[in-house]
This record gives sequence, C-alpha cells and structure tokens, in this order.
Amino acid sequence: TKMLDENLPTFFLKQAPDNVKHHHSFYLTYRGSEPEPAYNLKHPDPASPPGKNCYAAALFDSYNPEILYGEVLIRPEWTQPSLSQEDIRKNGGVPPPPQPILPQEFTIQLYNPDQQVVVRQKSGGWGGTPSYNFSMPQQTFRLPSSSALDRQLSDPAADMTTPKINFTWKKDGKLSKDLGCFMTGKSTDQVGKKKHKEPDIIVSMFQALKEVTIYESNYHRIDIEDPKGLEVVLLLSAAVLKEVYFTPLREAFNVVESGQLGLRKHSSTNDVRRQSLPQLRTSSAPNMPTKSSRPAPPADPRSQWEIDNETARLKAAQDTERRAAEGKRREQERADAEAAKKLKKQMDAEEKERRRKQVEVDKETERLRKKYGTTGQDFVPPLPSRQNYAPRPQQQPPQPRPQQYSVQPPRPQQGWHAGPYLGPPTMAGASGPSASQSSFFHSNGLPAKPQGYIKPKKSFWGLGSSRDASASGSDRNVVRRKSSVMF
Repeated sequence: TKMLDENLPTFFLKQAPDNVKHHHSFYLTYRGSEPEPAYNLKHPDPASPPGKNCYAAALFDSYNPEILYGEVLIRPEWTQPSLSQEDIRKNGGVPPPPQPILPQEFTIQLYNPDQQVVVRQKSGGWGGTPSYNFSMPQQTFRLPSSSALDRQLSDPAADMTTPKINFTWKKDGKLSKDLGCFMTGKSTDQVGKKKHKEPDIIVSMFQALKEVTIYESNYHRIDIEDPKGLEVVLLLSAAVLKEVYFTPLREAFNVVESGQLGLRKHSSTNDVRRQSLPQLRTSSAPNMPTKSSRPAPPADPRSQWEIDNETARLKAAQDTERRAAEGKRREQERADAEAAKKLKKQMDAEEKERRRKQVEVDKETERLRKKYGTTGQDFVPPLPSRQNYAPRPQQQPPQPRPQQYSVQPPRPQQGWHAGPYLGPPTMAGASGPSASQSSFFHSNGLPAKPQGYIKPKKSFWGLGSSRDASASGSDRNVVRRKSSVMF
C-alpha cells in the first residue's frame, strides 16, 4: 500500500531486529526520513506455560528496553464442553475441547503515571461493522502541591469526575482493511442535544493493518495533558485489534490443538521459571509496589480440559503398556517353556545314546570275558617270568702279599623265586653276608652260569689239586680237613 503522506508521522509494524518470531517493532518515519525503530512490541513465548491460552503484549522503548510504556493482557472466556455422544465419539471418547470466545473488551495498562484504558467492542447491527471505543482523561498528572492532604488524593486519571475525551476505531467499509480512529466528543457533552455537536475528527489511520499514520494537525487539536500516552494507546490498540479481532482465535490465544498435545515437548526449567509480562496494576500510588509472591491463578477451562485429556491419555497409555508388558511376559514364559522342553528332549536323547553305548560296551565286555576267561575290568596281565641266576661273586682287591686261606664254597639258594626282590633273604655263610648282584649289569649283558655248576677251588700252592680232580662228582662238594705238610 501507498503512504497517505510522507510528511505525517507514520509507524510501520515489522519484525523486530532480534529476529525473534513473537517480537515486533514500530518503525517511525516523519517528513520523509528513513524509518527508525521507535517502540518494541513483545509477546511471551507461545510455547511457554505463561503464553498459552491467552494474549499478552507489551510496548517497550527501542533505545531503552527497560522502559515499559504499556501492556495488554487478555484471558478469553471458553465454551462449555459438549455432552453430545456423537461429538465425544468423534473426539476419541473424550469431550471436545472448549473453544475461546472473542472478548467484548480489553484493558490497556499505562505506566508512569499508572492508568487503565478500556477498549470496548460495539456491534454495528445488521450489515454494519463493529467499532471499538475508548476514552482518555483530559488531566493525567497531579498539580504540584506541598500539602500532605493533596498527596493523599488519587491521580486525576483515576478520578471519576475528571472529564474524558472519547475515541473510536472503525472501518471505512465492510470490505475495507483500513481502520480509522476518530475523536467523537467529550464525556461532558449532553447526550440528548445533537444540534450543536461537533463532527468526528480523524486522529489516526491504521492502513491495511500494517502502518499507523497520525494526523498531526488534528492530533494537536485534542485537549489532553498526556499526548504521549494517547500515542501509546493508539499503537497498542491497533496491534491488539490486528492480532486478536482480525486473526483466528486459536492463533491469537496460542491454543494448542488436541492432536499436538502428545507431540509437544516438555518445557525446560527456564521456560517454567520464565515470568510473564507484568500484571495489570490498579494502584495509584506514585511508588512502584514491590513484587510479592502470589499463588498461581486457577487453570482456565482450556487448560483444565488439557489436563483431563492428558490424564486420560496417560492412563490409556499406561494400560496399553501394562497389557503389552503382560503379553511380553507371557511370550517370554512361553519361550522359556519351549526352551526348557527342547533342552529336556536333548538331554533325554543324550541319556538314551549314553545307555545304548553302555549296552554295547557291556556286550563287548561279556564277549571278551567269555573268550579270554577274565572279568572285564578286573583282568590283570601276568608278569613275565624271570630265571633264577646266581649272584656273581664279589672280586677281592689285590693284596700286597699273598696269604694262604681257605674259602668255603657258597651255599646253594634254596627254592625258586621270581626275582631278587621277591625271594627270601640269603643266609649268611661262614665268610659273612654276600651282597645281591644283578645278573645282567654285573655280567656285561651275558647270562650267568647256572647255580648248580661250581668252579673247583684250588690251593694257592697247588696242593690237593689232583685229589680234588680225582674225586667223584658227589664228593666235590664235601669240605675236607686239610692235613699239615710238615707232620
């Protein structure tokens, strides 16, 4: 759209420089100057709990963000829940959610000084368009006074006897998107007399719901002490009319659809602690009251319905999870039973195979017992027989000089024994005990001579050799007494 006049003060409603979706700014251009930010219009985060199911807006200074000029807070009324069974069935077994109702009025809270301006909607009748009326007091500030009694009085803006100037927002036509603000008179005008009534004076134009143009010449004709407050009221009321009365109510009041409740993320701790815009204050005291902890306001019908719906959904989800867990448990028990049955079957098969092999082993053992006459595992193979060899006589070490002595032949061993460790101990002869000698290691691997053959003993001097040689075999073993060679 085209500007009415570039020389007039014009405020453009655009996105804020911080690029926050719910923040906007009013850019001012005057006498052909470049638009510069003059006011910041801020809204609470729609995803935060304070921003749900309500509308809130605040107007701050662009250069000093801590300066708050005014704010608006609207909590709508809600429709009653439907008891129709058809509607409940279509909504999944729960009553349909309550819907917001368009409010007939809203309040603009101004600060420094504190003042409330109520904007009321007035229907236009058949074929007409609605209008939005408000009034501003002529006197806003107190007169300087040193009297303590005067300081105890209320501000002129809160005094019912203070004259007020009436204004109204209305559309130029039914199909037009432009709103015009007109000054319609004063509260002191007589209602019944219209003969000398002045015509309505246009003060501002909200063109295409995007820019607010102030008619400067008519604006200065208004007999009012606080023109800055009127400017703030014009901008805030224009923003509220656009965002509430010319916007779908669900979007205006941040109503979350019932299908999005399950998909909505839980708010963080910072979102829960985030404070909403300051509440409307009606105190006329000059000093700002300190903030005190107040109990949370009761939940609106929409929030209560969301709570009930969420409770029902969680209960249904809990029942579903419980049934799923029960089914999973039964399935696990069935699987465990199948596994136990399969394991038992496998163990039975292994036991059967073991018994079959044991039967085969028993049959083979019985066959071998019948064949060899032994009893299976008790059979011990016989040790190989050993021949009885006479121990090899010990060799005497050489003597330095020969001496004549007699040696008795060793006695033959009595009986037969299997080995050197199984036989009876050897009896000691006349010459003392003889050591046991191995028949293999002391004979250089050759078999020893039989024990029955005894080598004949010869005298050291060769005496008695012929007699011993001529003796019979039976007499060789007889020990004879030796005779002296001298006698």
